[in-house]
Amino acid sequence: MPSHQHRVKSLKQAAVRQERNTQVKSRVKTMSKKVSPESQDLEKDLRNAISTVAKASQLGVIHRKAASRRISRLAKRANKIQAEKA
Repeated sequence: MPSHQHRVKSLKQAAVRQERNTQVKSRVKTMSKKVSPESQDLEKDLRNAISTVAKASQLGVIHRKAASRRISRLAKRANKIQAEKA
C-alpha cells in the first residue's frame, strides 16, 4: 500500500478508469457481434455498432485509427451480408 496520499488517489483513479474502459470495450465487442447474418435489422445494428465504436474512440478507450479500422471492417462485413441475402 502506498504511503503517500497522492499515490493512494492515483490507485483509486486507475481502478475507476479500468472498470469504465472494460465496460466500454465489452459494449463495443457486443455491438460488433450483432452485425451478423442472423440480424433482423442489419442497418440498425450496423448504425449502433458504428456509434458505439466512435464513442469509445472519443472517450479515449480505443485509438482513433483503431476505431476507423473497426468501423471499416464492420461496414465491409455488412455489405457482404447484404450481397449474400440479395
